[in-house]
Amino acid sequence: MRVFTHFHEMDLPNGRTVGVRWRTILQFGDGWDVIGNVVMKNPGSARVRKGETSSITDIFLTQELRDFAPEDENPWYEFQPDATMHSIKDLFALKYGIDPKNLCGIIQIFNLFYIKNPDLNTAMDDDTDARFEICTRDLHHLSQHKDKPTYLGWGDLWSSDRYAEKAKAMFDLVQPYNNYLSSEIDKNPFIHPLYLMRYGRKLEACTNVINLFSSKS
Repeated sequence: MRVFTHFHEMDLPNGRTVGVRWRTILQFGDGWDVIGNVVMKNPGSARVRKGETSSITDIFLTQELRDFAPEDENPWYEFQPDATMHSIKDLFALKYGIDPKNLCGIIQIFNLFYIKNPDLNTAMDDDTDARFEICTRDLHHLSQHKDKPTYLGWGDLWSSDRYAEKAKAMFDLVQPYNNYLSSEIDKNPFIHPLYLMRYGRKLEACTNVINLFSSKS
């Protein structure tokens, strides 16, 4: 798995410096076709790939990546996969009925907001000072591949006043193509992929979601 993303640091009016990570894509094998989407709360612990201190300059690679965000002139970086990304790999391997090492293609990662911090409360506090135009582009990018398997793992953040409108719009876009989702948004658990595939894997609630998502019907 390779992880490509836009990233920069931003100084906020509150005096804090935060990392902002958006338009993250996971590449499996050497394929560039989109095979799925995931929407979560905010970027967490993934860091710039070890040994990489600057943006990607390879001409072929940057051209392939540009197709995923042609309107964005910001540089691309390669990040180290984190535990959540490995959980996503395992979940979609189940969906496609193959060994994880045989996945081939792109899984797009979207978030309800883009402050990079595994501490959700701190990230939300910082998000009051940093709203980004990139959030408005998500619906466009997601709509281009709305018929691909899409896992929604944003927990209960979808119901917060700040993010409900965006979450509902994304839900309405992909729900008709994903039979594991109830048509009533509040009837869905939206379990985070890391908890779903690791910490809570043996719990009935997680097993039910995994079975529904990976079902071929």
